[in-house]
Amino acid sequence: MIRELNLTNRQSLLGRFDAYLFMVRNVQNERKHWDVQVELHKDEIDAMGLDQKWECWVEVYKSSRVERFRLGDGRIGNPYKDRFATTFDSEVYPLLRIKLVAVEDPTHKILASRVRINPTTLDDHGKKEHLLPLRFEDLGQVPWYVREPEGTRPRLVVNSNLHRPNETVEVMVKDRMFLALVLPQALRQILRERLFCDVIDKDDIWLKFTNAKLVALDDLDDDSSSEDRHKVIEEAVKRFCEINAMISIGNEEEVGE
Repeated sequence: MIRELNLTNRQSLLGRFDAYLFMVRNVQNERKHWDVQVELHKDEIDAMGLDQKWECWVEVYKSSRVERFRLGDGRIGNPYKDRFATTFDSEVYPLLRIKLVAVEDPTHKILASRVRINPTTLDDHGKKEHLLPLRFEDLGQVPWYVREPEGTRPRLVVNSNLHRPNETVEVMVKDRMFLALVLPQALRQILRERLFCDVIDKDDIWLKFTNAKLVALDDLDDDSSSEDRHKVIEEAVKRFCEINAMISIGNEEEVGE
């Protein structure tokens, strides 16, 4: 990917593409990894009125690790859609960057772009992954914890031995009592990780969820006090519990995102 790029007057690709991560299982070694699919919306791209010949580049990245692909490079004949395997393990949730670069411009002008894209993730059954993916492991005497390796989406890890007689742990974690005891604290921990840091990244998928569903983050910035950050977190957890009626244990509806 060209690194020295002219960014003058570039347009936004927001709403002009679909991006997915597909979880793929390698049957030989049981390893799971992500495949990436990006599809540009042809009508939306044409409506931008780009007056220069362009090519589309996609970057799949996490921290300093980057994989680059030229979308529609002639291999499949469709310049608006492609799918490519990556070496990112399924436990890592990479971000995407999409750029339309002028082919004949000597300064390699970016005509349109979108960065920090959180693609939709689909598991190996083709189902959309939950905002907080679930994993089961032998944790000894620890019932559960939120695992959040640096730069990846957090997962709720539940002790695989934590179950009642004649019941699997997979069944137990769907119980509303279990959810009521675990999810509010998991949310509190996840938000603390994101809001008590030097730079608050409001493009983070969890902060976008919080801002859209729970509490406005407009007044919170990198200079906000610890007290203000605590208030936001507690208000978000309170709102989450109210929306999902956490104390109504007898309600059989599943708790939503």
